[in-house]
Amino acid sequence: MNERQVAPEVQQRVIESIGSFALYGFPESHAISFALIAYASCWLKVHRPAEFYCGLINNQPMGFYSVNTLLQDAKRHDIRTKPISVKHSMISTEVTDDKTLRLGFHRLKGLRQKTMERLIEERSFSAFASLDDFLRRVRPNIKERRLLAAAGALNDLPEIEHRRDALWQAEQLPLDDLFANSSAQEQVLEMMSATERLQADLSLVGATTGPHPMRLWRKQQNIEIATSASLFKIPHGKRLIIAGLVICRQRPGTAKGHCFISLEDEFGIANLFIPRKTFHQFKLIITSESFLLAQGRLQITEGQQPTVYVISLKPLNMSEEFATVSHDFH
Repeated sequence: MNERQVAPEVQQRVIESIGSFALYGFPESHAISFALIAYASCWLKVHRPAEFYCGLINNQPMGFYSVNTLLQDAKRHDIRTKPISVKHSMISTEVTDDKTLRLGFHRLKGLRQKTMERLIEERSFSAFASLDDFLRRVRPNIKERRLLAAAGALNDLPEIEHRRDALWQAEQLPLDDLFANSSAQEQVLEMMSATERLQADLSLVGATTGPHPMRLWRKQQNIEIATSASLFKIPHGKRLIIAGLVICRQRPGTAKGHCFISLEDEFGIANLFIPRKTFHQFKLIITSESFLLAQGRLQITEGQQPTVYVISLKPLNMSEEFATVSHDFH
């Protein structure tokens, strides 16, 4: 500015203006960027929901919610979710039509990349005629056989009745193996229960296309438990009990020690508000338990989601095998 002979007082005003802009310019640019992402995400979820969920699943780890929460939300928005299948799946999760997602092999924890690629290549030549044909052509190791069988990925093959049957047959050597026993007796095995299938899905895939854990739990209860959906029909101030899977715990520095929890059930997500005193009283339960049963009063504010003002908490009698990774205290 000196070279251009700008007056000193003008230079000072320019510098002060730049300093003032610096106070809000940085957050403003981030706000604009976030607004664009938020708008694009909203548009996709409304107009192309299958592609929206597929993109989030294929780009994990990212975002606020686990893959299982995304799948449960997709189902609530009328998106069909299909499990991993050696007959149909690709490496990544894919949209098979406007209303259907098929999980990909990338979700299987322990399946090698070269096995996935060989499977896709062999399948492109011809369909697998049997489990023996699949094992002979794809050559998965014994751990991968068990993984595919337990996750239900072999269920679409001919002569496979269910997961436990697949697990039994996957232990047998291919018939062209020198040590294969061609006279092995056929075993009649019981199907896995819904609980066992859910446990296998969550431990091996990190998500399930089957029922939410809370649906299985609710069938066994004889007490009145509110659901996330029923909160919209309950009057303000009413005392209630609600239960679910913790998917998010938040205790921001600006909240004066209060805690916020997102509790998921088979119908959606409920918001819990835990005042500072209650948080300290139940701190161990809040920070360590994946499933909670909360007692409190419903708070309804116009234009906002219903919130449960928590009075007391206790652990839900649910196996940790049904838990998914929560988003905590970020």
